[in-house]
Amino acid sequence: LGAEVTAHGAMIMVSQRRQPPATFVFNSASQAQEWVAKMQQVAPQPGTPPARSLALGHAAKPPPEAPGQSAQISELEARVQATLRAATARAQRIKELEAAVQDGHAKDKRILQLETCVEHTSKEIQSLHARVEITSMEAKARAERIRELEAALADGGGGRDAAAA
Repeated sequence: LGAEVTAHGAMIMVSQRRQPPATFVFNSASQAQEWVAKMQQVAPQPGTPPARSLALGHAAKPPPEAPGQSAQISELEARVQATLRAATARAQRIKELEAAVQDGHAKDKRILQLETCVEHTSKEIQSLHARVEITSMEAKARAERIRELEAALADGGGGRDAAAA
Protein backbone atom coordinates (compact mmCIF):
# COMPACT_ATOMS: atom_id res chain seq x y z
CA LEU A 1 0.00 0.00 0.00
CA GLY A 2 2.88 2.40 0.78
CA ALA A 3 0.71 4.33 3.21
CA GLU A 4 0.86 5.42 6.82
CA VAL A 5 -1.94 3.85 8.86
CA THR A 6 -2.92 5.37 12.22
CA ALA A 7 -5.79 4.72 14.61
CA HIS A 8 -7.74 7.38 16.49
CA GLY A 9 -10.29 5.65 18.69
CA ALA A 10 -12.73 3.80 16.42
CA MET A 11 -11.32 5.57 13.34
CA ILE A 12 -8.42 4.68 11.04
CA MET A 13 -6.67 7.25 8.90
CA VAL A 14 -4.71 6.06 5.87
CA SER A 15 -2.33 8.68 4.45
CA GLN A 16 -0.42 8.36 1.20
CA ARG A 17 1.96 10.82 -0.36
CA ARG A 18 0.24 13.38 -2.59
CA GLN A 19 -3.18 11.93 -1.72
CA PRO A 20 -5.81 13.18 0.71
CA PRO A 21 -6.10 10.90 3.73
CA ALA A 22 -8.81 8.24 3.75
CA THR A 23 -10.77 7.80 6.97
CA PHE A 24 -12.49 4.57 8.02
CA VAL A 25 -14.89 4.38 10.95
CA PHE A 26 -15.43 1.12 12.85
CA ASN A 27 -17.83 0.00 15.55
CA SER A 28 -15.15 0.03 18.26
CA ALA A 29 -11.56 1.07 18.95
CA SER A 30 -10.52 -2.57 19.25
CA GLN A 31 -11.92 -3.34 15.79
CA ALA A 32 -10.04 -0.33 14.42
CA GLN A 33 -6.80 -1.56 16.06
CA GLU A 34 -7.28 -5.00 14.46
CA TRP A 35 -7.55 -3.39 11.03
CA VAL A 36 -4.51 -1.19 11.68
CA ALA A 37 -2.52 -4.33 12.52
CA LYS A 38 -3.78 -6.08 9.36
CA MET A 39 -2.98 -3.08 7.17
CA GLN A 40 0.46 -2.61 8.67
CA GLN A 41 1.12 -6.31 8.22
CA VAL A 42 0.53 -6.11 4.46
CA ALA A 43 1.98 -2.61 3.92
CA PRO A 44 5.71 -1.99 3.40
CA GLN A 45 7.35 -0.34 6.38
CA PRO A 46 8.08 3.41 6.15
CA GLY A 47 11.58 4.08 4.93
CA THR A 48 11.67 0.99 2.70
CA PRO A 49 13.19 2.11 -0.61
CA PRO A 50 11.12 1.52 -3.74
CA ALA A 51 12.03 -1.50 -5.81
CA ARG A 52 14.94 -0.81 -8.17
CA SER A 53 12.92 -1.86 -11.17
CA LEU A 54 10.36 0.85 -10.39
CA ALA A 55 13.05 3.50 -10.41
CA LEU A 56 14.09 2.29 -13.86
CA GLY A 57 10.51 2.31 -15.15
CA HIS A 58 10.15 -1.49 -15.29
CA ALA A 59 7.36 -3.53 -13.77
CA ALA A 60 8.19 -4.45 -10.18
CA LYS A 61 8.10 -7.97 -8.84
CA PRO A 62 5.76 -8.21 -5.90
CA PRO A 63 7.51 -9.12 -2.64
CA PRO A 64 7.14 -12.70 -1.50
CA GLU A 65 3.91 -13.15 0.41
CA ALA A 66 3.09 -15.22 3.43
CA PRO A 67 0.34 -17.83 2.99
CA GLY A 68 -3.07 -16.16 3.16
CA GLN A 69 -1.58 -12.67 2.86
CA SER A 70 -2.77 -12.28 -0.73
CA ALA A 71 -6.34 -12.99 0.34
CA GLN A 72 -6.02 -10.42 3.13
CA ILE A 73 -4.67 -7.84 0.69
CA SER A 74 -7.48 -8.53 -1.75
CA GLU A 75 -10.05 -8.29 1.02
CA LEU A 76 -8.58 -5.01 2.29
CA GLU A 77 -8.37 -3.55 -1.21
CA ALA A 78 -11.98 -4.53 -1.91
CA ARG A 79 -13.14 -2.98 1.36
CA VAL A 80 -11.12 0.19 0.76
CA GLN A 81 -12.58 0.52 -2.74
CA ALA A 82 -16.12 -0.10 -1.50
CA THR A 83 -15.65 2.44 1.29
CA LEU A 84 -14.23 5.01 -1.12
CA ARG A 85 -17.13 4.49 -3.55
CA ALA A 86 -19.63 4.85 -0.71
CA ALA A 87 -17.87 7.96 0.61
CA THR A 88 -17.80 9.50 -2.86
CA ALA A 89 -21.50 8.75 -3.33
CA ARG A 90 -22.29 10.26 0.08
CA ALA A 91 -20.25 13.36 -0.71
CA GLN A 92 -22.10 13.79 -4.00
CA ARG A 93 -25.46 13.34 -2.28
CA ILE A 94 -24.46 15.88 0.39
CA LYS A 95 -23.60 18.40 -2.34
CA GLU A 96 -26.99 17.79 -3.96
CA LEU A 97 -28.78 18.21 -0.63
CA GLU A 98 -26.82 21.37 0.18
CA ALA A 99 -27.88 22.82 -3.18
CA ALA A 100 -31.49 21.84 -2.46
CA VAL A 101 -31.29 23.48 0.97
CA GLN A 102 -29.90 26.68 -0.55
CA ASP A 103 -32.64 26.61 -3.16
CA GLY A 104 -35.18 26.12 -0.36
CA HIS A 105 -33.79 29.12 1.51
CA ALA A 106 -34.11 31.25 -1.61
CA LYS A 107 -37.70 30.06 -2.12
CA ASP A 108 -38.54 30.76 1.54
CA LYS A 109 -37.16 34.27 1.19
CA ARG A 110 -39.18 34.84 -1.99
CA ILE A 111 -42.33 33.50 -0.29
CA LEU A 112 -41.86 35.97 2.57
CA GLN A 113 -41.44 38.80 0.06
CA LEU A 114 -44.62 37.77 -1.74
CA GLU A 115 -46.55 37.43 1.53
CA THR A 116 -45.47 40.96 2.50
CA CYS A 117 -46.54 42.23 -0.91
CA VAL A 118 -49.93 40.49 -0.63
CA GLU A 119 -50.45 41.94 2.85
CA HIS A 120 -49.59 45.44 1.62
CA THR A 121 -51.90 45.06 -1.40
CA SER A 122 -54.70 43.79 0.84
CA LYS A 123 -54.38 46.86 3.05
CA GLU A 124 -54.49 49.10 -0.02
CA ILE A 125 -57.62 47.31 -1.25
CA GLN A 126 -59.30 47.76 2.13
CA SER A 127 -58.43 51.48 2.07
CA LEU A 128 -59.78 51.85 -1.46
CA HIS A 129 -62.93 49.94 -0.50
CA ALA A 130 -63.50 52.34 2.40
CA ARG A 131 -63.01 55.32 0.08
CA VAL A 132 -65.46 53.82 -2.42
CA GLU A 133 -68.03 53.39 0.37
CA ILE A 134 -67.65 57.03 1.39
CA THR A 135 -67.85 58.20 -2.21
CA SER A 136 -70.91 56.02 -2.77
CA MET A 137 -72.65 57.48 0.29
CA GLU A 138 -71.78 61.00 -0.90
CA ALA A 139 -73.13 60.17 -4.38
CA LYS A 140 -76.40 58.84 -2.87
CA ALA A 141 -76.76 62.00 -0.77
CA ARG A 142 -76.22 64.20 -3.83
CA ALA A 143 -78.67 62.12 -5.86
CA GLU A 144 -81.27 62.56 -3.10
CA ARG A 145 -80.63 66.31 -3.01
CA ILE A 146 -80.97 66.48 -6.83
CA ARG A 147 -84.31 64.63 -6.62
CA GLU A 148 -85.50 67.06 -3.95
CA LEU A 149 -84.53 70.05 -6.08
CA GLU A 150 -86.12 68.53 -9.20
CA ALA A 151 -89.32 67.88 -7.24
CA ALA A 152 -89.30 71.48 -6.02
CA LEU A 153 -88.88 72.74 -9.60
CA ALA A 154 -91.61 70.43 -10.82
CA ASP A 155 -93.99 71.91 -8.23
CA GLY A 156 -93.39 75.23 -9.88
CA GLY A 157 -90.70 76.45 -7.64
CA GLY A 158 -93.25 76.96 -4.93
CA GLY A 159 -90.93 76.14 -2.13
CA ARG A 160 -88.15 78.55 -1.48
CA ASP A 161 -84.76 77.25 -0.64
CA ALA A 162 -83.98 77.84 2.98
CA ALA A 163 -80.48 78.93 2.14
CA ALA A 164 -81.72 81.48 -0.39
CA ALA A 165 -84.02 83.11 2.12
